[in-house]
Amino acid sequence: MTTRPLLVSGIGKRNALLRLLKQECALYGMDVLGCDAAPFPPARVEVDHFEVVPLASDSAFVAAFAAILERYAPLAHMTLIDPEIPLLGGLERDGACGGSLLLHPVEDTARLCEDKYAFYDFLTENALPGVPTFLAPPAQFPFIRKDRRGSAASGFHVFHAPADLAPHFEQNHDPRYIFQPFCAGTHYCIDAYYALADGTLVDCCVKEVLSKKDGESYLLRAAVRDPFVDLLRQIGSTLPLRGIVNLDIYLDDGVLKIMEINCRIGGNYPASYAFGCNLLAHMLADIHGEAPAPAYSPSSYIVGGYISKYFAFTDVYTGSRQ
Repeated sequence: MTTRPLLVSGIGKRNALLRLLKQECALYGMDVLGCDAAPFPPARVEVDHFEVVPLASDSAFVAAFAAILERYAPLAHMTLIDPEIPLLGGLERDGACGGSLLLHPVEDTARLCEDKYAFYDFLTENALPGVPTFLAPPAQFPFIRKDRRGSAASGFHVFHAPADLAPHFEQNHDPRYIFQPFCAGTHYCIDAYYALADGTLVDCCVKEVLSKKDGESYLLRAAVRDPFVDLLRQIGSTLPLRGIVNLDIYLDDGVLKIMEINCRIGGNYPASYAFGCNLLAHMLADIHGEAPAPAYSPSSYIVGGYISKYFAFTDVYTGSRQ
């Protein structure tokens, strides 16, 4: 079996995730390489080799990343930074990956998911249930404002009443932001793995978000996956997905509604792993031609278990295996 290193870009503070990756990659004899725009990110200590790359917004990013791929090819590579995903997809489209394997959806899918307004339009056109998304504040309160692209919480704000608009008025019409109704329903964060070859749904972990602030989740409970599987398959058959992706879905008025999809491993993935859903194992088996048969291979994870995050995730408490 030919092994290839795994290159992870945008490692930042994702120490917990890098430790999990190293643990799984060690089973295949794979080194884990890292890169980041910061010269000394905290997660640098977790990788076997580290390199500095420009920011995704820098015109030098693509050439710098292509040079790394060429130097270490063949690699399997991914990023934890949303704006980098379409750029890496562009390298793949142009055949400039040097035989390396990109572990994200293709460029067009990544660009669509990154733009939350375009993504809602896509859902509407394809009769998929989505959380309504606007470019201007809606008439009814409460509603939320968030960054139109990416997943940073910097633009997140909840407007409860008209008086709340005054201190933010100029920013309300800023094209960097979108607006969505404040969903009073149940928020679910889902990690899912779609096969690299054909986008088949392989496995997923559903987590109910019990406590959050400014778009960040702090207390999660593992939920039964069955009510979500058909919707996840429908999404995957309509929008080409592959690799590990993260979805935010609301149960609102008895209907599951898609809020957004991140085409990368989400920040809450270590919780899925702790509950017993090992999507990294699926990914590495897929890389090495060990795709499961049948393709759908759901993990037995701890349903009803709670896990919390402050600086890091705690242990799993209580619950029973699904």
